[in-house]
Amino acid sequence: MDTSEARRPRSVRTLLAGTVLTALVLAAPLPAQARPDAANNAAAGASRYLIELTGDPVASYAGGVAGIAATRPAQGTRLDRASDSARDYREHLRDQRTKVLDSAGIARARAKTSFDTVFNGFSALLTPAEVAKLRTDPAVRQIFPDRLLRTQSSNSADFLKLTGPKGVWQQQFGDPTRAGEGTIIGVVDTGYWPENPSFAPLSEPRADQAVVDAKWRGTCDTGETGQIACNNKVIGARWYDEGGFAEANPAEFRSPRDVVGHGTHTASTAAGASGVPVRLDGQDVGPISGVAPGARLAVYKALWQTTSGGGTGSTIDIVHAIEDAVTDGVDVINFSAGYPYDDLGATDVAFYHAAAAGVFVAASSGNSGPSAGTVDNAWPWMTTVAASTQENSPSRLVTLGDGRSFVGGSVGTVGTPSTPLVDAVDAGLPENNGGGCEPGTLDPAKVTGRIVLCAFSGGASQYDRGKAVQEAGGVGMIIYNTFLYTTNPATYPVPTVYLDQAAGSAVKAYVTGTAGATAMITPGYDRKQAAPQVAHFSSNGPWSTGGGNLIKPDIAAPGQEILAAVSPITQHGENFAYYSGTSMAAPHVAGLAALIISKHQDWSPMAVKSALMTTAQQRDNADRPLQGTIIEELPDGGSTTSIGEVDPFYYGSGHVNPAKSLDPGLVFDSDMAQWRQFACGLGFTIRYDPLGPPSDEYDECDYVRPMNASDLNYPSVAVADVYGNRTVSRTVTNVSDKSSTYIATVKAPDGWRVKVTPKSFEIAPGQSATYQVEFIRNGAAYGEPAFGALTWKDQFSHLVRTPLMARALALKTPAEVYATTTKGSQVLPVTTGYQGILKTEILGFSSGVDLPFTISGTAGDYDPFQFNPLTDPDTLAGVAKIVYDVPAETEQTRVAIPSGSVAKDEQINILVFNGEGALRGIYNSDDAWINDPGRNYVYVVRRAAAPGAEQTPLTAVLNVHPEGPNAPVDGTVTVTPAERTVRPGVEVYPVVRWSGLVPGRHYAGVIRFSDGNGMSYAIPVQIEP
Repeated sequence: MDTSEARRPRSVRTLLAGTVLTALVLAAPLPAQARPDAANNAAAGASRYLIELTGDPVASYAGGVAGIAATRPAQGTRLDRASDSARDYREHLRDQRTKVLDSAGIARARAKTSFDTVFNGFSALLTPAEVAKLRTDPAVRQIFPDRLLRTQSSNSADFLKLTGPKGVWQQQFGDPTRAGEGTIIGVVDTGYWPENPSFAPLSEPRADQAVVDAKWRGTCDTGETGQIACNNKVIGARWYDEGGFAEANPAEFRSPRDVVGHGTHTASTAAGASGVPVRLDGQDVGPISGVAPGARLAVYKALWQTTSGGGTGSTIDIVHAIEDAVTDGVDVINFSAGYPYDDLGATDVAFYHAAAAGVFVAASSGNSGPSAGTVDNAWPWMTTVAASTQENSPSRLVTLGDGRSFVGGSVGTVGTPSTPLVDAVDAGLPENNGGGCEPGTLDPAKVTGRIVLCAFSGGASQYDRGKAVQEAGGVGMIIYNTFLYTTNPATYPVPTVYLDQAAGSAVKAYVTGTAGATAMITPGYDRKQAAPQVAHFSSNGPWSTGGGNLIKPDIAAPGQEILAAVSPITQHGENFAYYSGTSMAAPHVAGLAALIISKHQDWSPMAVKSALMTTAQQRDNADRPLQGTIIEELPDGGSTTSIGEVDPFYYGSGHVNPAKSLDPGLVFDSDMAQWRQFACGLGFTIRYDPLGPPSDEYDECDYVRPMNASDLNYPSVAVADVYGNRTVSRTVTNVSDKSSTYIATVKAPDGWRVKVTPKSFEIAPGQSATYQVEFIRNGAAYGEPAFGALTWKDQFSHLVRTPLMARALALKTPAEVYATTTKGSQVLPVTTGYQGILKTEILGFSSGVDLPFTISGTAGDYDPFQFNPLTDPDTLAGVAKIVYDVPAETEQTRVAIPSGSVAKDEQINILVFNGEGALRGIYNSDDAWINDPGRNYVYVVRRAAAPGAEQTPLTAVLNVHPEGPNAPVDGTVTVTPAERTVRPGVEVYPVVRWSGLVPGRHYAGVIRFSDGNGMSYAIPVQIEP
């Protein structure tokens, strides 16, 4: 069934929706703890290693050493580290470590940290010779270089294979510092922190300086407070505050300087300097680089800090920033923000013009996943970016006293030994609930010397909770989400592990049910994981405004646990932090676009988008189809989630593949003429000059031919309204320097046959070719989208892949029948997606039943809860009590006192109670509803009479109008023919006719269409003569 939605006005505020909540309230790092320097090393060239010895640790020791019983807990019990056998076995392991060190000639004091509960071994600074010596000892099981303390994936450039001698930077640009040269990325966000090393000046002379000078027309507005200075990396900066946000927040700077940190993060992700070293809490987590380290940056501060620590801005300021960015000469705009509405707003139109001017726009898809239909920034002139994970996750491990271990996000070189564990719920000050470890809620007498379990559901930041634990004497913290899965790594005042909801609940159950509960937290390490995976928070399609006929988001890029520059103001002095959100994914694509533009200065924004989309990958590093979080609805109305294979509504064409995107072979292009047709086809008007004065009722849709969204020349194909068969066309252009022959390969969606014409074509450089894709239903379920792919391959190994989506519909009808005459008719265009019979019938067409009532007196200021229809008498002062039995199969019943039947000054309410006497609604006299089946009670309450009528009884009628097949029928209404044969995709024209209606009455019913085999659909009929 085709439907259309009422368009809602867009808010004048835009939310900083590109970042997950935890990213905006990330714990702020402590000053980094330096590792021992060379003077403290045993010898020159020493490095840190973790040495694992043979023999199980205490948690898993099952016996075997003479005189020492097993320490592994039995099923259902917990580890007893205080037992005699545990004490003896720890001593045994201590002796083992001593012997290994002595045998290798290594001083015992150089074993900096020893492990015996969940890991048997120690850490030490060792020379290569000492490592070689240890490897010969049969008591040494494995030696781990200190890579565990480096978060390689935090530098997403590594994960994207941009770095290294075989990476894109070296292979395509010769050096990382030249990657993206000649391009300018504009970042519309919360500003930037200019002193961060990610924005350090580029080395000079610059080979691209003449190119940049030729296009750059911007300025560097240093501001009024927190003044900034530009350089040859950040070549321009502006700030906008027509919304008055700086005045509302005294902590803000009236300049491009960033307080929030969001803009600093996105800008440095897109084009931060190459090879910036980073340490967090003593852990080496760098170096990091922007995706296009050779590109220039222009910063446009149009979003401002809110009292909750997030960011917001006005549409005016954002449009102003977009306009300036285009005028200044940027090649790319990153927009990591969004709206709670899904219409065509001012920023969408501004971006439409920016794209038409040749500017590539990368925009975040939103953080409302994994729910379907939540994607934002989805208009086709923008590249909509979903968020994904990376293969390494900065983590810590917490091991409970019962031997179970849980992994969570965090960084830091210092862990804790096995330590008493307390739930903050049980550690609060009197009359305080300390469950969330909010500042000032913990009792030092209950916290000192303990690890504290803290629930997080918003409010104080994770860092502030860690500070509260520290100030109360706690030595560690286990913090867990009560509503999110994301557990961003960060630094804390005490060793901390950040768990997801499931793990946190397990730890809570353990500490609640265990006397003497304990836990141990390891130092930070890199946890390998299958990746990329679509992040759970990433908003998904289908895009409701497009009716499902345009696959959105377009593409996925790293957006979870991204390490980049931030504002030290919100990070307790730290210059770098991990953020998660589609805000973090979008600048990856902005940077990749800059790389492509740097190599192909003449490509349009849509050609760049096409190159990214058609070369994307659809499998992870474990060679599985891309995974994500799937919501399953439960019969009780609840839902559950699981990880599994997901479809293009999660990730678009796939995950970015930078190396392939620089040489895509073919591209799909489109321009503003097609975008106008596209918008008009969806019922939206793009005015001629949205950035200037409004034109006089100029509507471009009056002068262009509206386009079905499926027909846009886009690098994906979606047909969401197929009634039998559907054919679409696409045109591709050869952007390589070789003549090629392309051959099509199709993976048809389940339940469909797909025919491509022609199946192959020859194409010379710069030439274009057009082909058709026909979708033929072959058993596909109605209303269910199915996915496939079309791939073109040439003799030079170019693979040009477009995702396919098809959805069969059984019936297309008008949305309703509405008229205002006592006699008339309407033709109902109907298209079916099947071959067979179409039955049409009118049900429950009626003007309702008038139930007379009389009210004596008035009720005054009554309490609606004073009434009980099961015990109240039939006569009440100021009230008429009416009993109504709803007919079977009624969906809802409208209740109203007909307009004009009582004096306008009468003040009347209608109260509805169900058959059990429960109050179900309080309504005005002209618009009440019964939604419960069976017996209901309606109270007509006369609060006040018209002046002079206080002593006069009120006599009127209550019109009760059930909507359903068993409603009483009045008037004459027919639908013809009652039955006819139909074929897929062929339109037929039933006619509804009515006569004999009474003026002033409201008639309503439904027309039901069915195939006689169980499929049916109804549309409302409303006639108000």
